[in-house]
Amino acid sequence: MRLRIVRQPIRVLCIVLFAVATLLPGQAPARPPFDAHATMQAVAQLLERGHVSGEPLDREISERAFAGLLHALDPLGLYFLQSDVDTLAKAKDELGQDLKAGDDTFAMRLQDLYAQRVAEAIEHGLAWLGKPHDFTVDETMAIDVGPDGYARNGAELDDRWRRRIKYDLLVLEGDGVTGAAAIDRLRARYEHMAERTLLRRPEDVDAAFVEAIANSFDPHTSYMAPRVAENFSIQMRLNYEGIGALLSDEDGRVVISQLMPGGAALLSGQLHAGDVILGVAQGEDGPLKTVVGLDLDDVVDMIRGPRDTTVRLQVTTGATPPRPVVLVRRRTELTNSEASGKVIEHDGAKVGWIDLPAFYGDPRGHQSAAADVRKILDDFRAQGVGSVVLDLRRNGGGLLTEAVSLTGLFLDVGNVVQVRGFGGKVERLDDDEPGAAWTGPLVVLTSRFSASASEIVAGAIVDQGRGIVVGDTQTHGKGTVQTLIDLARRASRSGRPGPDGEGPSGTLKLTVQQFFRPGGASTQLRGVASDVVLPSWSESVAEGEGALPHALPFSHIDPVAGAPSAARDPALIARLAAESAARCAKEPQFQRVLAEGARRAQWLQRKVVP
Repeated sequence: MRLRIVRQPIRVLCIVLFAVATLLPGQAPARPPFDAHATMQAVAQLLERGHVSGEPLDREISERAFAGLLHALDPLGLYFLQSDVDTLAKAKDELGQDLKAGDDTFAMRLQDLYAQRVAEAIEHGLAWLGKPHDFTVDETMAIDVGPDGYARNGAELDDRWRRRIKYDLLVLEGDGVTGAAAIDRLRARYEHMAERTLLRRPEDVDAAFVEAIANSFDPHTSYMAPRVAENFSIQMRLNYEGIGALLSDEDGRVVISQLMPGGAALLSGQLHAGDVILGVAQGEDGPLKTVVGLDLDDVVDMIRGPRDTTVRLQVTTGATPPRPVVLVRRRTELTNSEASGKVIEHDGAKVGWIDLPAFYGDPRGHQSAAADVRKILDDFRAQGVGSVVLDLRRNGGGLLTEAVSLTGLFLDVGNVVQVRGFGGKVERLDDDEPGAAWTGPLVVLTSRFSASASEIVAGAIVDQGRGIVVGDTQTHGKGTVQTLIDLARRASRSGRPGPDGEGPSGTLKLTVQQFFRPGGASTQLRGVASDVVLPSWSESVAEGEGALPHALPFSHIDPVAGAPSAARDPALIARLAAESAARCAKEPQFQRVLAEGARRAQWLQRKVVP
């Protein structure tokens, strides 16, 4: 297909972050020194001059950022006292101005108080580890406190820690850890929390401050420190160079949570999920450095490196003596997010099923979601497939250009999406190459987890009359477009770095546009409605864009002239929906899903756990 764009934004993305575990990517260039002053000023300028909302860094944004910082540091109200919050709140209206001035005084003051309160509060928790608990008493623990929900005095805070310890002991008992082992586990956990808080670096504090203000514009605008930006880039490329492992921090221990297919760790046969890394050394004879208690990002930096280089690990299962493991780093493909296809035969009919978890793409052109799906469709035609299901139920988004290209595989010609940016200018992204890779019957399968780029595809398929949507009542409702701005590269082009090479660093993910379906409706908040609704657990678990703080409002623009929204057969769709609903009503498994969904919805509305 050929993509026609009025004006192509640079690296425009419909983004969802992948932040479940820390990847071990290839060696990145040396990071420049973190210049908090320059970084804060650069972000402030971009937010005011580039965000699609046009909002200034005013009092409202500052108050949002203040609330976000408190929630990020102490969501359960286990550290700060209400008097602390009231004192800090005296400066809450000026945070936006602090960002513009490059002044991190408030951020450092907040961190100093936080470190002090964490050390004091954890003493409460450690004291309760050695005391008996009455598990026959019905009690609850708060899981989300508001700005006025913090403890009024030390006694109230102590009681909150009693409940927290009681809850943690119950959780461990559910995992089979009881008695002295449970107490030792919790003691290590809380001591490690205190250590990490005290060792928090100034650049981490500054990054959290900048991130809180960026998030105050909308849920998808964010500041990514250099390490975070590197990991995000890996997810978009679907490949990295390293040992091929996902790591997690478990009470101060560096634990291998998953081995990646094709990675050096899995191919060696020497490492397994659950192994604990005690030390890391470089090359054949570099000194072994202990990693127990270190920040996980620092351990990642020590383990990763360019392909064909050697890293030595000291590893234990926790119950065995430490053993050495020597690995040669290699390139690893992240196959979990690749498109995959299979043919399902039922009653003599062949259905082609495409599972697409993300809209990925390598800037160098080595890999593309649209290209991979085209290959799958070619294979389907060779096998005589009669209809296709495009499964986007767990697709949270990705590259906008890939979403447009993929939609073009199912269209002859026509508009895919319209975008409106800063200042209100509307642009069209069209498929103007005649012909399609698949012209037969098409079903797009969605859920509440289908977001952003997925909604572009589903909305265009509906509005252009190419297929029907089946799944949850509606998709997630993320109708905004983000662009990644490398602050260091931008400063370099403008000549802003100082004489020692210092300047702004990290990446700003900025919401620069809102997208609209060919029919003129935005997918923001409302998502894409399903033609045929199926009972699903995700309906109750995933709350959607509207539940996120500071979500932008729904809006509508003029439809694209000639968008054939009536090309689908309304009578056929109504019949399919009615017949499906009748079958679901008779199916016990679907009824169990509905009942479980109702229970989950009730739990989600509660602010406490029993």
